[in-house]
Amino acid sequence: MRGWLRVVREIGREAVVGLVRNRVRAGLSMLGISWGIVSVVVLLAYGEGFNQAIQRGFQGAFGDGVSIVFGGQTSMQAGGERAGRPVRFRLTDLQILDEMPLVRHWSPEYMRDLPISWGTRLASYRARGVAPSY
Repeated sequence: MRGWLRVVREIGREAVVGLVRNRVRAGLSMLGISWGIVSVVVLLAYGEGFNQAIQRGFQGAFGDGVSIVFGGQTSMQAGGERAGRPVRFRLTDLQILDEMPLVRHWSPEYMRDLPISWGTRLASYRARGVAPSY
């Protein structure tokens, strides 16, 4: 036990002597370590704040319980139909949503690029059509 205590005292004495003889080096090392810790904490806080801002932005933009469904194509063969068959929604398909108790509002959306001309100029703009419940 005494040998262990002697080793600890010797290590402590050498550390104190090293700090006293190299004050500038020790001070700069402590400053560098402190600066690194502060930088990491600030970056983590900034990242967390940015994450919360993004989440709040999306929550306010779309609301809760919003679903967006797009037409597309089948990925597998089913019911005697070939794979890759296009799936298109018709207004009659969407009117079935009125009968579903959990669906409060629904709206089809139609988008198309239309050419607009005025005078000698011509430009293409996207037009969007939605129902009043949108």
